[in-house]
Amino acid sequence: MKHIILRSLIASLLILVLGLPLFACVSGGPSEDTTATPTDSSETTAPDTEAPTEGETEAPLPTEVDLPEAYKTADIVYDCDDGSVLHNYTGKSADDFAAVCAYYTEKGFKVYSSHTMGENTATTFVGNGPMAHVYWIKAKGELNVVLSDTAANSLPPMTPAVTDGEYECSIVQLKDNTNVNGMSYVIQLKDGSYIVYDGSYIGQARKLQQYLLNNYKGEGKPVVRAWVLTHSHNDHYPTFQAFATNSRYKDKVTVEYVIYSPLNEENYTLNDENNDPYFGTQLYEDVKGMKGAKLVFAHTGMLFNFCNLNMEILMAPETLYKDTSDVGNFNNTSIVTRLFADDYSALFLGDIAIKGSTYMHEIYGSYLKSDVCQVSHHGVEDVPLSFYEEVKASILYYPCNIWLYDLQDRNDDVRIALENRDYTKEILIAGCGEYKRAWGTRFAADAPLSIPDYTVPAHKQPATEPDTEPETQPPVTPDEPRLTLDKTTYKVGEPIMTTVIGSGTDWVGIQTVELFEQGQGSAYWWYVTSVGSGTPFDMLAVKDGSDLMAELPAGEYIIRLVANDQAFQSTADTISEIRITIEE
Repeated sequence: MKHIILRSLIASLLILVLGLPLFACVSGGPSEDTTATPTDSSETTAPDTEAPTEGETEAPLPTEVDLPEAYKTADIVYDCDDGSVLHNYTGKSADDFAAVCAYYTEKGFKVYSSHTMGENTATTFVGNGPMAHVYWIKAKGELNVVLSDTAANSLPPMTPAVTDGEYECSIVQLKDNTNVNGMSYVIQLKDGSYIVYDGSYIGQARKLQQYLLNNYKGEGKPVVRAWVLTHSHNDHYPTFQAFATNSRYKDKVTVEYVIYSPLNEENYTLNDENNDPYFGTQLYEDVKGMKGAKLVFAHTGMLFNFCNLNMEILMAPETLYKDTSDVGNFNNTSIVTRLFADDYSALFLGDIAIKGSTYMHEIYGSYLKSDVCQVSHHGVEDVPLSFYEEVKASILYYPCNIWLYDLQDRNDDVRIALENRDYTKEILIAGCGEYKRAWGTRFAADAPLSIPDYTVPAHKQPATEPDTEPETQPPVTPDEPRLTLDKTTYKVGEPIMTTVIGSGTDWVGIQTVELFEQGQGSAYWWYVTSVGSGTPFDMLAVKDGSDLMAELPAGEYIIRLVANDQAFQSTADTISEIRITIEE
């Protein structure tokens, strides 16, 4: 995109005007590339500054941070919940932004990054511990200053130690045919390390682990440079939680940075019943269990660099919640990020809802243009078509199964419209398969739309008069696929002897009744063909999609035999169902 190519020049000009140091991490990235295998850089502190020239003594970085005198009184002061505080000013101009930036430069702060986003501008300053993040939103006339006494200690390095390598940079949407929703993306960087988005339900943890292990060919453990948690909903973070707390996962992968943006305690009381306080109540403790990992609080306008890709934060929930008003839908707490490099970009919307997407449309406009887009809220949110018309992505990733993609009463008009736009070249549905695309994948202007492994439903097909009478379906016979168990009450650790009869992609899954009734998919699953149609097997002794299942604790469980790779929650596609009890 032209605006991305020009971003480095614009930011550099801004730096010169403000008198900011030229070692700022603008979007052009470092001037020198190095090639190496991934190493654990989690011990590197953020302000990796230039060494002083011979005979010079570098001034110590500030250990305290405050506001300029003229900006001591803000219109809104918002507690960001991690010790940082946002100060919001209305009716401000680019001159105000420049004045505040000049203040921190004069105080001896280093520029961590300086970044332009369309007509909006942001600069992050770091000291020896403290941080000042300043961003100006032109369309709103808003100046925002975020101050923290400690945030500089947890930021990723200004300049990555490694910026190239022998791996093909790629994006993959992991297949999830057992859940209606969920979200799991992996970006492999040129040095073989990864960026992970969310991870989905706990049942996807093994699949993610296998992907990370199988696609890294270097020595040591795979390295996740950044794990982005878009928001605190239990169809997004449970796999991350497994990697943070379960040794079978966390001991095999190194996670360096966890990027998130929680609400403060007051905001959690202002929203719908679907709010989830995990970010504010448990995440910090979970990350402490990941050796060397650091929590990074993302603010709107921040810019990070990971190997060969840049990551910009287009939206953080503080932007909507700073006035403590009720914005309703908890999905608006999603952080929206974009990865970009080499005139190519990928936009990740999380579950952002109407208010958040409308705000971004107003302040960014055509700057939203991206090559790849993860469609918001599994394709069923009320993000308007006008927003996606600004994005104009050629590749659309849908984190959902086929049933949800085809759901007519949840934004079906937007999905159909996007299918018929000339710029849409490929739609990739998580329930259909695992889709990996090389960074920089492009299509000819006249290339037709492709939706791999997808059958167009009747309501999207043109109406035609049948030439003949429809065929009569044969009656169901006792030989149809079925599910049987040796009993329905077990002790913890006792074999669960199961027999399933089916074929093709028929599969059997198990989940607790409680989580099933909350809409979650299976925790463990097996294709009938993998365990043998008609052959008894012990659920506790065979592998599920990728690994041995864990010992099931006491509780009530539901087991379902589901037809043809359809969703665990789909009653219409459930061939057979049995509920069991496991006792201590």
